[in-house]
Amino acid sequence: MLLLQVGSAFEYVNQRPVFGVLGSDSVFYAPLLGFFVFTGIPTSAFLWFKSVQAANNEAEEQDRRDGYR
Repeated sequence: MLLLQVGSAFEYVNQRPVFGVLGSDSVFYAPLLGFFVFTGIPTSAFLWFKSVQAANNEAEEQDRRDGYR
């Protein structure tokens, strides 16, 4: 997601076609890239947080099985 956000920002600045399909003269160009830019960072942060949380829970469960707690 974060890569999509950064790539969309560069495509907007350089006026490149979105995914090679949607040209910069399209009415949907700016809204689509804006959607990717403004939702990419929060979504990436949320997914990162949830993955770290899940990994910590699994590590604690493994510690309990190994007798550390």
